[in-house]
Amino acid sequence: MKKYADNLLHVLEGMSGRLSQLEFNSQHIEYTVGELKVESADNRGAADGKLRSLENMIREVFPSSSSSAL
Repeated sequence: MKKYADNLLHVLEGMSGRLSQLEFNSQHIEYTVGELKVESADNRGAADGKLRSLENMIREVFPSSSSSAL
């Protein structure tokens, strides 16, 4: 009986280690996804700014037609 209990304990310890690894990897993935969201928002903001700048340049070059075209 002790042999079975020892085997069960060994298996449970292995499972515990694997669950800890899974938790660590999950936290790492959550952090990475969060960073990607921030970076994506930053890039989107930069792209919006560049588009606004381009729109302003077009309005400077074509002041009379830009209000109806844009």
